[in-house]
Amino acid sequence: MLLFVTPNPCIERTYLLDDFACGNVHRVPAAKVLLNAGGKGINATRIAAQITSKVLSLSWAGSEQKAWFAAQLQREGVPHELLESAASTRTCINILRAGHPKTEIVEAGFPLPDASGAALLARIKVLLPQLSLLAICGSYPPAQNDGAWDDHLQEIARMAAAQRVPLLVDSKGAPFRSLLESRLPLWAIKPNTDEAAELLGHPITTPEAEREAVKVLLNYNVENIILSCGKRGAYLGNADGIQFFAAPAINEVSAVGSGDSLVGAFCAQWHTSGDLALALQWGVAAGAANAMQHKSAFCTKADIETLLP
Repeated sequence: MLLFVTPNPCIERTYLLDDFACGNVHRVPAAKVLLNAGGKGINATRIAAQITSKVLSLSWAGSEQKAWFAAQLQREGVPHELLESAASTRTCINILRAGHPKTEIVEAGFPLPDASGAALLARIKVLLPQLSLLAICGSYPPAQNDGAWDDHLQEIARMAAAQRVPLLVDSKGAPFRSLLESRLPLWAIKPNTDEAAELLGHPITTPEAEREAVKVLLNYNVENIILSCGKRGAYLGNADGIQFFAAPAINEVSAVGSGDSLVGAFCAQWHTSGDLALALQWGVAAGAANAMQHKSAFCTKADIETLLP
């Protein structure tokens, strides 16, 4: 089974507007409001479930939002398990206008108590013996106590290593940096170029710099580096070398969720075939298929297969 963990889920609202300006009142008809359960791991699970049935999403949900999340995930076809938290679940907003760059309003999330972190670790520990792959997707929300999450990813990595379960991490921030600097063994990480630049402390603006970033990141005891480069495609780097997988040319509508779609398709196809190169071909195609739609990570297996050649 594939387990996708979302440390910071959200209620995602997308508004399809003809016009938008700060300071104005914008009345939006119901047909132009898209609502879905969001967060990187939830998005990745939704895509992975198109390719394999052996998937599960694990995340927190605020006590006031848990029933809504459960019903919504059921409607969206996302196999899920929700851990209840006293903290409310955040809302994130996408504003889309044809012919204009997207606008995203991303809440950081409400502070979670330490007990929520402990409950997540406990549940992962129970599920690990059933897993063929564990993916931690997304950054952490604020903690009630400073530094509460600093070792959280490290503990997950230790548990996964003890059970010999491959661990993929698609994250950023202090917990992720702390994990890399610990040199604990990781099966894969998936930064984009901006996140890799933040980690390495310098801009990454050329193909040569991208390849060099992959080489440097491999030194952190990571077996596979997936460096996503937006609409251009993605790199796969490991002991066998560095390959670039170009993305197909598309008419972009919204790229929100494309990285999550890549992760979901990559993990599911690797789980199915065991072929890393084929898995990343599917991942890149899924990211492109997602960018052709308004909603985040709702492309189908057929949409992905159409772009594979």
